[in-house]
Amino acid sequence: MKWVKWTALLIAVAAGMVFLGGCKNYAQIEDRNYVMCMGIDEAEGGLYVSYGFPDLKALTGSGDNIHYPSVTLLGENLEAVEAAFAAGSSRRLDYGQLQMIVFGRDLMSQPGKMKEILEYIRQHQEFTRTVLVCMADGAARDIVALDDIVNGSIGIYLRQMFENNFSGNCLTIGDLVIGLSLEEEYQEITVVSPESLGPRITGSEKIRGYVWLLCEK
Repeated sequence: MKWVKWTALLIAVAAGMVFLGGCKNYAQIEDRNYVMCMGIDEAEGGLYVSYGFPDLKALTGSGDNIHYPSVTLLGENLEAVEAAFAAGSSRRLDYGQLQMIVFGRDLMSQPGKMKEILEYIRQHQEFTRTVLVCMADGAARDIVALDDIVNGSIGIYLRQMFENNFSGNCLTIGDLVIGLSLEEEYQEITVVSPESLGPRITGSEKIRGYVWLLCEK
């Protein structure tokens, strides 16, 4: 439960800043949507990107049940998707509490698109390198959509599953970014399947550098 405690601590600290810093700090907190889980899928001519947000009541144990529903947007690339989100929301995306990035199986078989995504992440330090990654057994957006049925957020739920039961196979986004320059190195990525009661880890798949080895299937 350590990630729940840390996230609750962050919220408490943020609340304290409101009272100490006045309206300016309050506005800074209010204008953000904290992304807890991010799913990325292939789309014709671009990407589907899904965002899962926190259930604040489940995390803090008090207050109103504020849980922004997960959303999936289409764009040419990550930058275009972020712009589309900004165009339809009064809040901006904040990756400071991101727990998990889920890649769709089809996307991970395409080196060109994966390289473009990882280069974008490498150039944006708001993506912490210790964020865990996994591959969906199908579409990543189906995993993020489970945000509606798990307690807290799908991002924290998945991270706890990995750390409690599969700690030896916790691949990070930093590992994939390093794989950009080590394309002959082999790694294992955990595979997650959407089930009626929540996500289920179904095994792992071998990747070379940062892409799924479709050619060897």
